[in-house]
Amino acid sequence: MLPSLSIVIPTYNRAQYVGTAIESCFGALKVGFPLEIIVTDNASQDDTSRVVAGTMHETVRYFRNKENIGPVRNVMQGLRAASGTYVVLLSDDDWWTEDGFDHLARLLSKSPTLGAAASSLNVRDAANSDAFVAVQGYYSRDEVFTERSEALRCLFLRSHILSGLIIRRDLLDFGGAEKHMESLYPQMYLFGRALTLEDSAYSTRPLINHRMNNKVYWEYSTDHMTSAVINIIRDLTEEMPHGWRVARSLIRERAHYATTPLVRQREEGIAQFVNVARQLLKIPEYRRLPIIWIYICYIGVFGKLGIGVARCVQRRIRTS
Repeated sequence: MLPSLSIVIPTYNRAQYVGTAIESCFGALKVGFPLEIIVTDNASQDDTSRVVAGTMHETVRYFRNKENIGPVRNVMQGLRAASGTYVVLLSDDDWWTEDGFDHLARLLSKSPTLGAAASSLNVRDAANSDAFVAVQGYYSRDEVFTERSEALRCLFLRSHILSGLIIRRDLLDFGGAEKHMESLYPQMYLFGRALTLEDSAYSTRPLINHRMNNKVYWEYSTDHMTSAVINIIRDLTEEMPHGWRVARSLIRERAHYATTPLVRQREEGIAQFVNVARQLLKIPEYRRLPIIWIYICYIGVFGKLGIGVARCVQRRIRTS
């Protein structure tokens, strides 16, 4: 028998997308998963409530906040309401692939003690959901991880994207996550914590279609976001044997994500680029990494050519 699922969809002002997200979850019933879909509406000001009402099914539980409690606490509220064996997070503008639940059933059968799982993502264009962009992968092959530090090294950074994170509910460490509520990433702590407690698995076959949506309703400085992730990494590895090595490896890999804000701001103008570069260099761990200086110099001095070089380096590192 398949384990029960709680699919948690936090939402805010995404009436044009959330219906697709909810309806895509019904595929779990065809595969045989016992299912509940938890939609936590963070006081949306558009037609979200009407759209959710139009998709209502006995599996859907809809919670609407009286006031906006922030994106992080809205996510945590949905997780706390879950009752399934596994919780699965899904962004309100993403949706399951056609055969995603078939892949999920195989993924969860790989280990009787599986505590966490994730997959690659089908990246879709924001304006046209039918336009395929790329498969965003985080590991080169299907794998079950029984060694905790290896799981953390290989899968943790996948968790910066909320959609498709799968965590066994009894491993959710809400107390530990409270220490990271001022960041945007408590789900990274929850997923990472589960990786350190039980076996985990990764599928190269995408479970989720991830929309490249640049419209967000929150904003944090680059140094705040990066420091938050580094704090989570240090928290997770503090008591792990040779945890400092795992932390160093993850921080180095995380540094390659710096190309994203650097490229975006360089395309907008040199002043914005300089501001982001300064924010990154506020972080002591980054100042000690040569790759950060290489990215800043190439992108800053050579503009579009430097952007091309940085992206090429990033692709080579991710696929090596």
